[in-house]
Amino acid sequence: MKKSGTVTKIFFSIFLFLFSLQIVFASDASHREVVNEVYQHGDFAQYQVALHNDKWTYDSYLITFKDVYWSIKAVPLTDYTTGVDVGPNETTATTLLIKPQEGVPPGRYNVEITYLSKNTGEKVVDVYTIIVDKDPVIPIHYEPNVTVKPVVSEIFGLGKINSVELSFLNNNPLDLSSVNVKLASKSFSQETIVQIGPREDKIVDFSISLNEKYGGINDVLAISVSTNNSLLYSAQIPFFISTAGNIKEKVVKSETFFTKTFTYAYTNVGTTDVLYKIRIPTNYWNALFTSTYPSLKLFRDKEGLFYSGTEEIVAGSSFELRVFINYFLIVYFIVLVLFVLFLYYMLRSPVIVTKEATKVDIVEGGIASVHIVISIKNRSARLLKTIKITDKIPAIAQMDKKGEPIKPTKVYPFNGGTAVQYDIHSLESREQIFVNYTMKTRLGVLGNLRLPPTIVQFNSGKKKAYSNPVDVYTP
Repeated sequence: MKKSGTVTKIFFSIFLFLFSLQIVFASDASHREVVNEVYQHGDFAQYQVALHNDKWTYDSYLITFKDVYWSIKAVPLTDYTTGVDVGPNETTATTLLIKPQEGVPPGRYNVEITYLSKNTGEKVVDVYTIIVDKDPVIPIHYEPNVTVKPVVSEIFGLGKINSVELSFLNNNPLDLSSVNVKLASKSFSQETIVQIGPREDKIVDFSISLNEKYGGINDVLAISVSTNNSLLYSAQIPFFISTAGNIKEKVVKSETFFTKTFTYAYTNVGTTDVLYKIRIPTNYWNALFTSTYPSLKLFRDKEGLFYSGTEEIVAGSSFELRVFINYFLIVYFIVLVLFVLFLYYMLRSPVIVTKEATKVDIVEGGIASVHIVISIKNRSARLLKTIKITDKIPAIAQMDKKGEPIKPTKVYPFNGGTAVQYDIHSLESREQIFVNYTMKTRLGVLGNLRLPPTIVQFNSGKKKAYSNPVDVYTP
């Protein structure tokens, strides 16, 4: 029995010895296959890695690296965060992704990756070659974009060359080799092909002659700019076709100190009736004082401010237009202002009365007393006689008669309160006097205390003047 136990111990010791040898001397082998070792912008260099565990126990291998210029991850992600799990005498594959940090220039680099066994602590170091390629140049697709500025006269004439000017600006670095420009209206139509280089600024001018049958009509010019069946610009601009070649104009001017009169005579020397468009230049100042006969409308365009209208002038006849500029309105306005000032000066009260509280005493948060100052001024040029000043004190207060420079003539009850009256014999021109007194409250007044206006009667009570009311607040 003793011998059997000894044999068991010897066998168990040999097993532990062999197992420890496996743990100590087992080698971790790795094999990798390059899937894509070239890094391009926005992608990863990719490697397929096979890890082999020739031990008798499960193991997990951590993927580590020290180079701060690279970013590494695995697929699945847990192979990198927690390690690659490999069973005994098994091989497990993982995908390793590597890309450079921001700022690493293009070139060929070697990156060391360490696989660390969690069980034994043994390390296997592998070197991966990565090629950092230049960032690809992404072509930019430009859509045709053209700014068009038309210059079109409001009036086209017969018997002359009329101009329509179009200014083109190509907003993109795109060569526009075939830009179709079309002008169309009831009276004419023109079309041309224009080439506009990258960022080019180009002006295209159209010369237009009109048939006499279109004279005197209103027309609309339609402008369209397109390329490859894509519309780039369109506009509609109204214009008038004048028959000015058949009309003679004569202007007679007459003026006085405050007025100007312009008489325009338009004579049709042709053989056909003409619908003539009239344009009389003016400005904002003169427009305030201008009238026309017959009446014309005030019209503003890029050339300025005009009186405008149309008139049919029969062949061999004349049309007369009068324009009146009357500056008497300025004189009327000045006279009106002077008259209003005169009325104000004559009708205003000759007495100015103001009332204010100059000192407020607060006791236990309430108004205890208020010092009142009343100013009376004669702003007229004449003597005022028999002046009576009446001020009212609310029922919650009473007058303190001590120390007042001008004693009241009378103190009497008034509508539940107290009225204080001062009589002044006369008040010289521009003279000003002050009446002041102190008012004490019977109990401390909390909040707002409103004092009514002071009444001043003069010229034996025939006229009155009032001061402002006064509001007294507790702080």
